[in-house]
Amino acid sequence: MSSGQEDIEAQGPVVFDNGVSHIFIQHNNVYFMAVSRQNCNVASPIVFLHKLASVFLDVVESVNILVNSNRQLIRSEVGGALKMRTCLSGMPECKLGLNDRVLMDAQDRSTKGKSIDLEDIRFHHNATNVQISIPVPSDATKPIVRTTMGAASYAPEHDSLIWRIRSFPGDKEYMLGAEFRLPSVAYEDATPNKKTPIRVKFELPYFTVSGIQVRHLKVIEKSAYQTLPWMRYITAGEYEIRLQ
Repeated sequence: MSSGQEDIEAQGPVVFDNGVSHIFIQHNNVYFMAVSRQNCNVASPIVFLHKLASVFLDVVESVNILVNSNRQLIRSEVGGALKMRTCLSGMPECKLGLNDRVLMDAQDRSTKGKSIDLEDIRFHHNATNVQISIPVPSDATKPIVRTTMGAASYAPEHDSLIWRIRSFPGDKEYMLGAEFRLPSVAYEDATPNKKTPIRVKFELPYFTVSGIQVRHLKVIEKSAYQTLPWMRYITAGEYEIRLQ
């Protein structure tokens, strides 16, 4: 222990200096300090920290879709997880209520052994951080690109154009046009290379594809201190469209 730490512990948790009360609480190597010009109860900082007790819950889902060159759906999957991080003291009990059973009953589906189909789902929310990877021939020169929304760049290391759109509202249509030269001449009997599929990645904030919702999040603790719940719905999607 250093001499500075020894001095702090020797003084105690409350220090008076020029009419100002300095009160600190040490947790491991972190010090929480409160300053007041009036007499202050030593328990006040502890009560304040209890008021900052928080629970962070993320409802995270991922949707993956594979479409062949005939626009037929080959695979559609939805996965998800509930991720919780807590800043609580003591041994509280957390109770989480979901609407999963209510949703399944409303759709006349069993909660066992049945996945959620995506064929009839339409997205009306704004997609964010949209990234579209469009393959181009490996010998293509740097193209001239025009877009009606967002920005596109040529990525020769991936033989593709990368089109990025920060926000994509539902029921909207945007266009990309590109002009480039192909200096190489291929033989007619040459075996064609397998075409890389088009890939689309996006995020849907405040939205879940499955429709799951958190009905309530309760923290039960004997001292009944106040808890601040924080909750987010996050969906990340990835579509793959084959060209051959």
